[in-house]
Amino acid sequence: MGLFGFLFNNTGDDNSYEEYQAEEEYFYGVSKSELNEIAESCRYGSYVTIGDECLYYHFKSGRGHQTNHQEFIVRDGKLHAMCSGGYPGQLNFPDIKFMNICNERYDFY
Repeated sequence: MGLFGFLFNNTGDDNSYEEYQAEEEYFYGVSKSELNEIAESCRYGSYVTIGDECLYYHFKSGRGHQTNHQEFIVRDGKLHAMCSGGYPGQLNFPDIKFMNICNERYDFY
């Protein structure tokens, strides 16, 4: 059916959209919608996507003309950045701030 298949469904079934909305993705027990709220609250943050064993955080550059992607994995119940544009101890880089907020709020098991 695909992502927007419910829009082109001519069967008259009114439950298609509700069923699509009910399918919430989870990353180690945390819902994608909660992670997206954190992503939007961070400076330049846009949204998250969930991979096989990793979480992708998408954020804009300082001028807003470029979208960057950061991959996080889980070790010992905490998010860890695979490769960051910031340096250790830097708190204002968007992906590091996102990681710190998530690690304060959730245990990923």
